Amino acid sequence: MTSMHDKYRTPEEFNQTPILNRINSPADVRALSLDELSDLADDIRRKIIAVAATSGGHLAPHLGVVELTLAIHHVFDMERDLLIWDVG
Repeated sequence: MTSMHDKYRTPEEFNQTPILNRINSPADVRALSLDELSDLADDIRRKIIAVAATSGGHLAPHLGVVELTLAIHHVFDMERDLLIWDVG
């Protein structure tokens, strides 16, 4: 398994989010292949890390729900289906 550290050699490469940049709606997430979903998860984690590096904050809760959130958006029609997300 390749880690994010193995894929990206420079900060500029690390901060690129090509799959995330293509997402404009929940339908775009549903249309992705499983490999593309994995790449999207990497993009989202990199974006979270980049934002937290400049503004501070806790990473673990946000990084921990990336795959869960993508799975929900991939399986359900979030433009039609209702979801209650209880974080308490």
